[in-house]
Amino acid sequence: MFEAKIKLIKIDRRGYTEALGKAVDVQIRQAARAWLREVMIHIPVYSGMAKGSLLPLGRFLNVAIPIQPVAKRKYGDVAAGDALGSFKFERDDNFVWTFSFSTEVPHFLINEFNVGLGSPPLRHPTPWNSFAAGKVAWTQYLTTELSRKIPKISEWITLEDTNG
Repeated sequence: MFEAKIKLIKIDRRGYTEALGKAVDVQIRQAARAWLREVMIHIPVYSGMAKGSLLPLGRFLNVAIPIQPVAKRKYGDVAAGDALGSFKFERDDNFVWTFSFSTEVPHFLINEFNVGLGSPPLRHPTPWNSFAAGKVAWTQYLTTELSRKIPKISEWITLEDTNG
């Protein structure tokens, strides 16, 4: 007679998938906080319009964005910038996460990517490259923190005894 004891490995796939999704959602928002904190220190303030476009994201992430305008402009202020900033956090069915930010403040876009026009007289060098600095902060956060903060699959694995 031959007797064998076999242990079957069972994985709670649904439980792990849900826990993983929730954990990554949190870490994506944390990475966005790192992105925002880095971006905002690279945007100088004149009227506050450019930096004001970060306010919707700051409110969503609960990150304070200090803005102290040094001049009043007819064409824009902090409130005008606030209305011109937008962001999205998305996750598709294949577990691909996307964070995007956009601003429609013309001089933000000009000074972010180009040598500025000089009107008003620019007191800070351009291009600002705030998005590039933010990308570094985003990547650094996820590289150092994501693997530490996601659930370990071992917590969803059980061994089941069977006799054969």
